[in-house]
Amino acid sequence: MILRKKEQLAIATVLLSSVLTFGPISSVFAAPVTTSWDTDNVTITNNVGKADTVKVTGLTAGSTVNVYDKATGGKLIGTAKVPTGQTEVTVTIANFDVAGRKVYISVVAESTASEFTVEAEAKTDKADAA
Repeated sequence: MILRKKEQLAIATVLLSSVLTFGPISSVFAAPVTTSWDTDNVTITNNVGKADTVKVTGLTAGSTVNVYDKATGGKLIGTAKVPTGQTEVTVTIANFDVAGRKVYISVVAESTASEFTVEAEAKTDKADAA
């Protein structure tokens, strides 16, 4: 049922008990949550000829770490979730092939529902110690 009055439009819902209800459309927004974080908690191992790793420490269990190739609009190149009882996680990503390539790390903390992103740069390929 649609009611019109003075150029205003309201939508009415008739319930089974014949009660007529009107309801404005409203939105609820959560306040932004910011989290300070130390970029020293990121260690990138740029291996020669095999997959590289991004280790992130200082996290809470349940947090999800996503690794991207660009700061915004980038491709997701790796993801991992911090296991219960742990404070770190290692994400395996395809080989960088070049030193100086940057990755962008997004951490979604399960306990606070907050997300933050940091930039990290691979320094050089590291040869495997056999």
